[in-house]
Amino acid sequence: MKKILYLIAVIFLAACGQKEINEPKEEKILAPLEITKNDYDSFFLKGKKYLLPLSYDDFANNGIKLNEDEFYYPQINKNSQAMANLKADEVDLGATFKNDKSHAMDIKKSKIIELYINNNGKNKDFSISGLAWGDSYQKAKKTLKNLHIDEASKDSERTLNYNTDNNYVSLYFKDNKLCSAAIFSKSYMRDESYINGEFVVFGQTLKFPFTINDLESMLATNININRDYQKLDPKDKLTIKIYSPLFDSSEIKLVASGLDFELKNTSDKPVDIKDAQVISVRSDNSSDISIGNIYVGASIDELKIVDKKNQNPNRLNIEGKVNDHLTKFIFNADNDTDYIYYADDEMVKHIEIINTKEQ
Repeated sequence: MKKILYLIAVIFLAACGQKEINEPKEEKILAPLEITKNDYDSFFLKGKKYLLPLSYDDFANNGIKLNEDEFYYPQINKNSQAMANLKADEVDLGATFKNDKSHAMDIKKSKIIELYINNNGKNKDFSISGLAWGDSYQKAKKTLKNLHIDEASKDSERTLNYNTDNNYVSLYFKDNKLCSAAIFSKSYMRDESYINGEFVVFGQTLKFPFTINDLESMLATNININRDYQKLDPKDKLTIKIYSPLFDSSEIKLVASGLDFELKNTSDKPVDIKDAQVISVRSDNSSDISIGNIYVGASIDELKIVDKKNQNPNRLNIEGKVNDHLTKFIFNADNDTDYIYYADDEMVKHIEIINTKEQ
């Protein structure tokens, strides 16, 4: 990664209205080796097997260390998390560090709970769930046939999301070849701060109100947005797409996902786009947003757990069918925040978070 924290606004991907793409001819694939549940949860890098969550020393002892030439937070505040770049001679990846203690701590003492790994000329021996760089989408589906998977596609790009016992994983394919992976530890997603209107975007905990400038400050990076729109007039709205900060401008081409940020000028005079309020965030196919333990691809059982925990008062409401396959659920959180989930009988397909005060 040339810049560890680099975002870019790009074209919109709507998983609900994705283009049909020509299926590659089915290739003959040798039956994958039998994989145990534990193998599904592990990944291999630089000759070693790892499981999330990790301690920093797990990587450092194998020569994979914090890239201190890039910006990073040496200290993480209590109950907070931060992103950083990790490097070795043949390794270059992004990670989210979590401080789950009630006091600030050195980033090297915190837990690594998320990883973003690309086929960028390094990380050459990386593999996960029996899959390696260059493996086809068809091989991945066969290898993961015993797991609950979710799929999306656009043009020559595909995404495959799946759940293991301990992790949530997103695999990205370009031209029918595995080229990128994101791994999330479920044990650090199960928190109930969502009731207060808190949610996680790009590894950062957020609440309304916030702006793109606020997000830039948290990520310590510049967000490159479409400057066809310099300013917004009072009450005007604009939606932009932003990709994960763990992909740079060249790697971004490999990922058919992203989050849609709806901006609104809530003041009485024109403002720069980055100073406009973010009034909603939507994920059609991205794992870069989570609400407690719910994310795109999460089991419908997670919604049932949320419903059971929030009966008094009842916060989760079923709005009914939006088409033949999806049902709309709305969770009324504090801080004028609604979480909108679109789910089929098995999993959450899309998520939208809105500031109800500014709709």
